[in-house]
Amino acid sequence: MPSRNDRSSERAGAGGESPQEPLVDRQLELDVLRQHIARVAETGKGHAVLILGESGVGKSRLAAEAAAQARQRGMTVISVRCLGRGAEPLLPLKEALASYLGRTPDQIRRTLARAAPHLLDAVPFIGTFLATIGEKLAEGSFSLRGVYEELSRILIRATSGNAGLFLLVDDLHAADPDTLYFLNYLFRKLRQVPVLAVTTIQEEQLGDYPELADLMAEWAATGHMTLTVVPLERAHVGEYVRTMSAMGEQADESIVDRLFQLTGGNPFFLREALSLDPPRK
Repeated sequence: MPSRNDRSSERAGAGGESPQEPLVDRQLELDVLRQHIARVAETGKGHAVLILGESGVGKSRLAAEAAAQARQRGMTVISVRCLGRGAEPLLPLKEALASYLGRTPDQIRRTLARAAPHLLDAVPFIGTFLATIGEKLAEGSFSLRGVYEELSRILIRATSGNAGLFLLVDDLHAADPDTLYFLNYLFRKLRQVPVLAVTTIQEEQLGDYPELADLMAEWAATGHMTLTVVPLERAHVGEYVRTMSAMGEQADESIVDRLFQLTGGNPFFLREALSLDPPRK
């Protein structure tokens, strides 16, 4: 069986797992996220939701579904995937911004001309940021606070529009320190802007990343929400198996028992077990 950290197949889609992955027993969590989306879209006041749970429990799948709901509400969605604590400073933001704006000055100008023409003066900064930001920070050409402020200004004003921005940050436990501290800087501004920041965090990684654990406590104290996702109960393992079955047939109870004991209700392990040994009547 794959390890809990082997999740390459868990996140096949842009915002999480494969679109075919069923969303079982997550209605309550999805309703909470829908409420937050509606609140940001209707009031223009942002906040953060931290989706916490063990590896493979379905955090990214839930976040991807919420991102789809946000798009339906007319929100802009930008997805950031953290790449490891030793990554180039701010590389996840760099990749996300490049995906949204483009990498060349002409692409950036065209995107900003459509979305936020008042930010066309930011093209030189964006070009430098996308090209050599790590080198510039290392040599002291830019101050971190200046970069954080410029980045937050671009994200907030270039993408928010009337409905707002849904900023999805996957695997925050794998954020390099500069990305983590930039997000802390951004979160302090959320009350005044229509941005919903949704992050996914592996619970078991917090012990090895005390800086993130400390920031999570600080964010909770300032009103941001932690949404904990737990493994499926036995009854919902049966529903998961039935949903994954090509015929949609009721699974044998002994098979459900065996799968529940084997996987503990973890959807990633369930999917892997089913791919190796599909249930038979």
